[in-house]
Amino acid sequence: MIPKSYTLFDTPLYIQEESQAMDFVLQKIADKKQIVKIHISLASILEGDTLPNIYLRWCNFLRKHFKEQLPALTLVCQAPCNHAYLSAEIVEFTPVSEVLRVNGQVEGVLYVLLSKNEYQELWTSGLYGGDTQTNVSATIAFEQLKSILEITGFTFDDIVRQWNYIGDILGENAEGGKHLQNYQVFNEVRDLYYKNNKQEQSYPAATGIGMANQGIIIDVIAVKNSARNIPIQSPIQKNAHGYEQNVLVGESLDTHPKKTPLFERARLLGGNDNAELYVSGTASIKGQDTIDKENVLAQAKNTICFIHELCQQNNIKQNFQDFIGKTMEYKRVRVYVKPLQYTLTLEKNIQAMYPTTNINMLTADICRDDLLIEIEADLIYLS
Repeated sequence: MIPKSYTLFDTPLYIQEESQAMDFVLQKIADKKQIVKIHISLASILEGDTLPNIYLRWCNFLRKHFKEQLPALTLVCQAPCNHAYLSAEIVEFTPVSEVLRVNGQVEGVLYVLLSKNEYQELWTSGLYGGDTQTNVSATIAFEQLKSILEITGFTFDDIVRQWNYIGDILGENAEGGKHLQNYQVFNEVRDLYYKNNKQEQSYPAATGIGMANQGIIIDVIAVKNSARNIPIQSPIQKNAHGYEQNVLVGESLDTHPKKTPLFERARLLGGNDNAELYVSGTASIKGQDTIDKENVLAQAKNTICFIHELCQQNNIKQNFQDFIGKTMEYKRVRVYVKPLQYTLTLEKNIQAMYPTTNINMLTADICRDDLLIEIEADLIYLS
């Protein structure tokens, strides 16, 4: 485990142009020399522009500052709830002599590899498939992921955290005589790549969430040779990869039964005393069923409660008996709110539950139509 710090900031409301936003970002990161990852949530993409073009402009801009030490970069069209032009999450590590950093790129996609003795971490940029068909977009993104993993010596089994951003995630359409939903189509493609490239039967922590631009973006952290790397189950929520067919929308692409979402509720890295926990995107689901369907405040309360129970030492010990981490600290919290569901009261209630953590509040469709909010988090435990 390599200690990292997290910084979150939004652009001021007077900034409404890309060049202004770039200048502001540079001011915020000018003194940060070991940035591993920059995640940018954009309010919108101008008509006629494309995500690859925006990514290229940002890479060229960042290169002027970082030279060859470019961080991994992900750009997603998910509007900040406070109406900012963009929000940015910055991940930085403290350089020490035993940590080595390698920067690279595959077909223009940046990645950062950190090593400490035998331990290794891989941070990718967002891998984008921009086709109008979800299965084609997902295939393009997974092929890029496969290439980066192979070039860096990692495998699909090494992925510990994965983000899956899906354009029009709840969209349904008729194709080839079948009724298909975009999220379910993504799950079918993910299942195929995992089946063909994974040996282990456990999965990464993950988020599957909507975005305003079309296509698919996949973003991952992969780890090798961690003292512990284990899935953590929820005491309240059923494993998503064990969902029954009735909660999956639409038909399968080509085989039956429909494929389930392949992710764990959380994944724990580290040793007996110091550890890091990646909590998957979590929503108001008890067992496998949505609860409090029409009440965003109740769903937020449920979600925070479910995450809290998941992260408790007693629950960690159900999966890792020797665990002795006592002090729990949230390092990063990201909240996705369905359009038109955000209120200042909602934000205040969430902030009250995470008073020492900066919270990134974004607008996005959730993976079920009756889910109004989703929350993910990164935590550390200290003895």
